[in-house]
Amino acid sequence: MLGIRRYQGTAIDLWQGDLKKFVCDASVVFFPAGLPSTSLNPGLPVAGLPAGEAMIFQGKDGGYPSAHLIAVAYSPIAEVEDRGKLGTVLGSYANALAFAASLGVRHVAMAVPQSEKLGDLYGSLAMVALKSFLDEAMTRASSGRTPSFPKRVTLVMESLPIYDCFQAQLFAAFADGP
Repeated sequence: MLGIRRYQGTAIDLWQGDLKKFVCDASVVFFPAGLPSTSLNPGLPVAGLPAGEAMIFQGKDGGYPSAHLIAVAYSPIAEVEDRGKLGTVLGSYANALAFAASLGVRHVAMAVPQSEKLGDLYGSLAMVALKSFLDEAMTRASSGRTPSFPKRVTLVMESLPIYDCFQAQLFAAFADGP
């Protein structure tokens, strides 16, 4: 498939579309910290989570085809524009990946928050967090500990223009390899 990159034993790819239509083992959705979610099923109790915190649900509870749904709070746009709060966005991605790894799932699909104003900033942060997470898993493996990480991660973007821009970044960040 065009666009798949391999890094530290994990296949990484992009998908443009609606995460609720993407079949995988675990779906990861993001919503602004401290606010009720507008993109999740309103019945899921996620309102008020602080940035970086996550909750795990059955995928079917939120209308997703996956077995698991991981809802993660991220810093609101106003705080991210401050640039001093970017660490909380990176932490949100890292927590989502850690939750997915703890479930032992093979394929994780993460919705990348979209912003007309910030373009693909969230996508760039997703790649940085993913690369760091996989590097850390390999470091654990080299020290004799068994790493836990998904075998495939798909970054999902609803916006076609951001997807197109992000694809070039994916190729630059993850050179194709074993």
